[in-house]
Amino acid sequence: MPHPNRLEEAPYMSGEFSTNRTDELKGYGFKPGVVLSYSEPGFYVRDVKASLFESRYSTPKTISVKLSEPYRVPVVIDLAKAVERKDEAAEVLPGIAVYYEDPDWYAEGWVQNRSQRVRLYMTTDGPSVDGVYVQVISDEPEDDDLIYHATID
Repeated sequence: MPHPNRLEEAPYMSGEFSTNRTDELKGYGFKPGVVLSYSEPGFYVRDVKASLFESRYSTPKTISVKLSEPYRVPVVIDLAKAVERKDEAAEVLPGIAVYYEDPDWYAEGWVQNRSQRVRLYMTTDGPSVDGVYVQVISDEPEDDDLIYHATID
């Protein structure tokens, strides 16, 4: 089942949509449209790296991404960027930022055997990916500048 990027195409998804995280999600690299999030993705940072660096045309390495409840699709990562996170709670000298040891990850990739691209923002805890935000990349412009977010755990 394909994942919609437009809110009106999303009636089968569980969860309530909210626009109150639009600015935060834009900061993660998302564009206006539908963004879903979930925890316990079932893959690790090493799986994302393997998909990016070890995939071949005939033998792609995929990660399993949830695009709606309970549907998952195999995604081949072809772009990834480490995102350093500031530790806002750390007490330091004025003007000195403290960062967490392990970065979060922004990635894009193809849904295997489909002409559909997705963007992901993955929160991490050491080698584990503990949360995922996912959005289908669309060429169609959105009607407004909002991001409609829902959690699909």
